[in-house]
Amino acid sequence: MTGVVTRATKGVPLTATDHDGNLEVIVSLHKSATEPSPTYGCMLWADTNNDLLKMRNKANDAWITLGALDTTGAFSDNNLADQDQLSELSDVTITSVADNEVLAYDSTASKWINQTASEAGLATSAQGSLADSALQDGDTASSLTITSADINGGTIDGVTIGGSSAPTVTNLGSVATCDINGGTIDGATIGGSSAGAITGTTVTATGLMTAQDGLVVDNDGATVATFDRATSDGTIAEFQKNGSAVGSIGNTGSALWIRGNSGLYFGSAKVLPTDNTGTVNDGVCDLGASALRFNDLYLSGGVYLGGTGAANYLDDYEEGTWTPTYLGSTTNPTVTYTSTTSGQYTKIGNMVFCRGDLRTDAFTGGSGGVLIGGLPFTTTNSPSNAGLAFLNVYSGDGASFAGDIPISGQTINNTTTAALQYRATSNGGWTALEMADMADGLFKNFIKFVIYYQV
Repeated sequence: MTGVVTRATKGVPLTATDHDGNLEVIVSLHKSATEPSPTYGCMLWADTNNDLLKMRNKANDAWITLGALDTTGAFSDNNLADQDQLSELSDVTITSVADNEVLAYDSTASKWINQTASEAGLATSAQGSLADSALQDGDTASSLTITSADINGGTIDGVTIGGSSAPTVTNLGSVATCDINGGTIDGATIGGSSAGAITGTTVTATGLMTAQDGLVVDNDGATVATFDRATSDGTIAEFQKNGSAVGSIGNTGSALWIRGNSGLYFGSAKVLPTDNTGTVNDGVCDLGASALRFNDLYLSGGVYLGGTGAANYLDDYEEGTWTPTYLGSTTNPTVTYTSTTSGQYTKIGNMVFCRGDLRTDAFTGGSGGVLIGGLPFTTTNSPSNAGLAFLNVYSGDGASFAGDIPISGQTINNTTTAALQYRATSNGGWTALEMADMADGLFKNFIKFVIYYQV
């Protein structure tokens, strides 16, 4: 029997045997070496002569080959229809075929067309790409492995890339212009021809992550990046040039160090020099160079020069001006000074060096010895450390004094004054200058002097 038996073709009512035969024909897909008769639109025919599975077209005027039958006559999924056979279907259009293409439904044309996996929005298990596709929470992709893939565009939400759980992406080629919200990235390279974005509350990367063509990390009003070295001390971040280390940041306990060819160790309330391994050293590193100097140095304490003992400690340096005056050891005189009266000082540690000019336009009153007053710092209270005053009275200016002329002096302990002295003879003793030796009038009592003393 090659076809269904009908009452019209038989001419008499069908018997039970006829019905059983018709059922066998339908169930076996009209299996025969010759075309079944009669034919009907969209019926199936297992053509055993050519080992093909065919379907009658809707117009019932031609056969369409669907695929091949194996040697036993069963339909084989390993021998699908070729391009020409598929093209016979009215809703299938195949053009310019290439390897690894798939059939995808085009809703605009209401046809099945051939496309690449990327064009169809599919991921492949070999080298390929995920273009503008999405893996969302709840999607099932168990046992999915994507190896050496490029992801250009699209979104990956809540998926583990790498690791032991599925889906797994290993040896990821690049991720460009892709939003990754949540999940884990193992052994991934994130980069490509255009900048990508990794967004979401938390992105965890397990294993080595390489970012090519630069990395920008930005955060508003919070910590931008955290680098955490677990358990042991050592390098936290390393900086390289052409694959070779040129510097690093690390820790020793709670102390941070930064090193290159030399470095700094940030300890408790101190900063120490280090070598190129981050180990602290002594007397090795310079700060600046002869032609590469720092500018100003601001210290609230002192500085040890040439050693670390108390004798090497310099705790003060100061420069400034002061105004010298004439005073009396008993009572002070009334004095008008010329505009040239002035003084300057330098203080180094506990030593003060002063210079000054004194000249008067009027001088009256006062008693006792003549003193220079207004020293910038109080003198020491130690008698053995009294300071000295050296005075120079220019030739011809001796007449500016009424009596003896001062040529020396000595600071008075625990004051801001120095007593003026003279010698009556070249080998005579030192005598205090008295008020009677001072002259009244313009341009009188003129001295230029230097005083140094200890504080």
